[in-house]
Amino acid sequence: MESEELTPYGKIAPHDLAAERSVLGALLINPLHLPDVVELLKADDFYDRRHRLIYEQMVDLAERNQPVDAITVGTALKAKDALAASGGDGYMVELISVVPNAAHLMHHARLVNHTSLLRTLIDSCTDIISRSYGTHPDEESVTQLLDEAENGIFKINSSKDTGGAVEVGDVLADAFKRIEAQRNRGDLTGLPSGFMDLDDLLGGFNPGELTVIAARPAMGKTAFALNLMEHAATHRPAHFDHGPAILFFSLEMGRLSIVQRMLSSRARVDTHKMRTGKIDPAAFADLTHAAGDLQKTRL
Repeated sequence: MESEELTPYGKIAPHDLAAERSVLGALLINPLHLPDVVELLKADDFYDRRHRLIYEQMVDLAERNQPVDAITVGTALKAKDALAASGGDGYMVELISVVPNAAHLMHHARLVNHTSLLRTLIDSCTDIISRSYGTHPDEESVTQLLDEAENGIFKINSSKDTGGAVEVGDVLADAFKRIEAQRNRGDLTGLPSGFMDLDDLLGGFNPGELTVIAARPAMGKTAFALNLMEHAATHRPAHFDHGPAILFFSLEMGRLSIVQRMLSSRARVDTHKMRTGKIDPAAFADLTHAAGDLQKTRL
């Protein structure tokens, strides 16, 4: 096995050799699971070079519709003069012996994936730190570094998304869970809007759905959206384990204007009075109470 890699901070890079061996051993026992693992792992995700070579050869054989087992993988590696570098025939047998079956294959594959993500994150952050020391402190240089750093972190996060085509059978179970939940509850499956007619039409705001609010300018789209947000954030459905988290983007209004409009709506205080400061004690008390309610939400 290659020596353990140290980060620039003198610490050993995150890895899980036992999980890597379990993944390879399970695939040698039951290669039918290889397509599932390929959706999650690349050869570079393996910390041990021997494991990278073996996994890479497994994928190569599978792509050429060749059988994948200890013999075929070993023969292919030998043809490339890579058998010794991958640990030899004996190591292939050792991998098979470490796992009795492939029952926990995907769990171990996720462990390998997560440790790989951590190593990638460490490399990216180390590069950001190094470049920060050498960046000239002018607005253009600092802004460029921030943009590149943000883009680098975003790429790492987006690499977790391995979504692709799925079989209908994989989705049917989730579909029936939603149908059964609706049948047992007898109410909305998603977040309520606070408008009964709208909830009857949509069944609430459900995961995986996009709802577009369209109207001519100055017809109250923003006010309507803020009302939906406020109601959803302050009225947690019984079938939710926790309060919903809601994110609002605006290219027109600043954050203070948005919050003031929400306070005005919830407290039933005229926005003109808030702008002019003509707020009587009762209205101020209502605003204070509304602020307390909003403070408890995840808006």
